[in-house]
Amino acid sequence: METPGALPLLFEAVSLEPDGPLASGVVGEVLERVPADERERWVRILDPSVRAFSERRARVLGVLESLRQGAVPADSVGDLIDG
Repeated sequence: METPGALPLLFEAVSLEPDGPLASGVVGEVLERVPADERERWVRILDPSVRAFSERRARVLGVLESLRQGAVPADSVGDLIDG
């Protein structure tokens, strides 16, 4: 995961992984390491039965990045993150 050049191979491996929870765990880790515009692609390779956590994680990471950039006021975070 730390080697950007290996991410395409990891993506392919995860897309072929029959163990949904294992694939979800890998995607959860990758989401923190890829640019925001690539997160949706990673989430979508997961089986819908294990996708919810990664969808929330990608959304939370996006909100955190928006806060860091000053694009979102801190008092609106509660409205942007569910649960």
